[in-house]
Amino acid sequence: MRKFLAYLISAVVLVGAAACGLDNTDNPVQPKQVVIRASFENYTATRMSLDGYKPVWEAGDIIDINGYKFTTSESGEQVSFVTSESFKLENGTALTAVYGDMTVSKIQAARVGNMPIGTPAYAEGVLSDNTTLTFKNPAALLMFSTSDGGDICFKAIGGEVLSGKLSIDGEVIANEASEVTLTGCKKGVTYYVAVTPTTLESGVEISRDAEVLKSGAVGQKIEAGKIYDLGIVDQKEEPGPGPEPEPEPEVVDWAIAGSFNNYAEDIQMSATDVENLYVAYGIEMAAYDRFKVKSITQGWNLNFGGREDLCVVYADRWISAMKKWVVETAPDGTPVWSEGEAYDIHVVEAKSYDLYFYCNEATADYKIYVVTSGMPYTSAVEQTENGPLQDVPTETEIDWAVAGTFTDWNENQIKMERTDVENLYAVYGVEVDAYERFKVLSISRGWELDFGASETLYNIYANSWFVAEKEEVIDGNYVGHAYDVYIINAGTYDLYFYCDDAAADYKIYIVEEGLSYTSATEQTQNGPDYVPVNPDVELSNYRIYAYFVNCTWENFGLWAWNGIDTTINYTGGVWPGVAAAGTATFGNYTYYYWNMPKSAEGDENLMVIFNDFVAGGCQTEDLGPYSFTNDLYLLLDGSTVTLINDPTNPMKSSSATTRTEEYGVGVWQW
Repeated sequence: MRKFLAYLISAVVLVGAAACGLDNTDNPVQPKQVVIRASFENYTATRMSLDGYKPVWEAGDIIDINGYKFTTSESGEQVSFVTSESFKLENGTALTAVYGDMTVSKIQAARVGNMPIGTPAYAEGVLSDNTTLTFKNPAALLMFSTSDGGDICFKAIGGEVLSGKLSIDGEVIANEASEVTLTGCKKGVTYYVAVTPTTLESGVEISRDAEVLKSGAVGQKIEAGKIYDLGIVDQKEEPGPGPEPEPEPEVVDWAIAGSFNNYAEDIQMSATDVENLYVAYGIEMAAYDRFKVKSITQGWNLNFGGREDLCVVYADRWISAMKKWVVETAPDGTPVWSEGEAYDIHVVEAKSYDLYFYCNEATADYKIYVVTSGMPYTSAVEQTENGPLQDVPTETEIDWAVAGTFTDWNENQIKMERTDVENLYAVYGVEVDAYERFKVLSISRGWELDFGASETLYNIYANSWFVAEKEEVIDGNYVGHAYDVYIINAGTYDLYFYCDDAAADYKIYIVEEGLSYTSATEQTQNGPDYVPVNPDVELSNYRIYAYFVNCTWENFGLWAWNGIDTTINYTGGVWPGVAAAGTATFGNYTYYYWNMPKSAEGDENLMVIFNDFVAGGCQTEDLGPYSFTNDLYLLLDGSTVTLINDPTNPMKSSSATTRTEEYGVGVWQW
């Protein structure tokens, strides 16, 4: 007989004045209110287990009661929550308690046997000497497994919101996405993905890497607080007779890139009904904004534009386009470009444009059409002479951007700002991990013009500057070589670039956020190279951080392993493990951290020991098991170790006891 699951999370909060630290001043009774706080990502260290479909509190979990934070250092169905805040509420006050965030994330990480991290729950009641609160989950869980694993995407075909903000009664504030993805699913394992309550008027589509695995469930109602079993979502079914398949759509390799969006995003073109003709619709451009057509697969190695004497184009005109491409690679590895130059096309008038590109490689016939939005491309007439240059030259647009590992390189490059100092540009408040790297590049020319470090000076300390190397394509050949700049210290930085072309004077400054660039000192020798845990092992995206208080150790080491298969050791080498890789500051607290190998990522049974790495003999007991599905933050207070939920407030802070109950089952109809 199948077990009945009542999808409720209940909590008993014992709030005697002494036990809870209540300050029974003459505060007015608080009105009942909706509490929606923090972000889903801020709760990555909290979770509740789905072992037997019963949620269990974990050490480090936080609940919010009328804006007061209560934290637990225990695990289990009944634990004590404590707060360091003055809890100034009197009996009879309406309470709203929240666990997790009142949103559902667009992307959630797969966790074996557990519900999605930070899945929200809430409760309402009235404060008394013995208050009972019942936590309800405003989200629903879709339960499924896969034959092959991978990143599984759920999309509401009718556009209903599956990933978005929730109100206290479970209704969606419909301003988020119609899809949600669970990443890292493994073959044959059951997972749960949190979604918002809705009715799928047109059903749902489940895909992996753009391949549709399953669709259906038209009219399916998804209710809050229930689990829906979708079965195996990628199980192949025997195909039945059906209509002839639609012809495969043409894969378009062309995109528009331009100054109207700082070249930050390629706008993919679409095929038209005319062979070899492609279009991007409705692009808003200011007067003398510029653009080019580029290959998506080859990037700027293949692009089209105008000639020097024909690149300023009126509305509703077309021009013969110039092709610029890499012909071959020279023996030294540098690209060899085609002759000639494809110039950016400047539009004379400010308006919304449909931009067409005709590309017939067989006849080497290339045309670019600049057409007022909504007009047919056939309404354009050929232009054979340049339009007027900009009458009043405006202040030169900043053409510099920072791109690096922290921007996903070109994906989210950061445009620099002009400072009060001539030729000096800056980006502010960039958060980086230790040994993240970057370069300064031209927005208009991309990687044809960039600045970085030299071959002998590339590991740069905080609050330092160095002479930058220039790398540029001239006459189709790369001149000079700029290496990636590695920032040794993790932190938040203001990055400055000094560029005086007339004097060939180029400098890059790496300054802690808020400090003047003049506080940086010149660095002339390379800093220390980064040494991973194991040079032969790919590093995880996550780290282990530890904050130590009341500890007399001189050095800090870590030994980490899998608690089930103890032969799996993540810190490599020989006992007592490895020294900390460095330190990182969160708020006013400085942590030691350790970089972990990729093989540790996703381990639900991670065990660790901290020790005085050099002196030896001083160590903690075996700690764990922990779930290494995000950065792991731990507090070592004397001999006591607890999970840290908020790294900006690691210290433990009236006592409340909670317990949890079971889930309900929803009926799913494919």
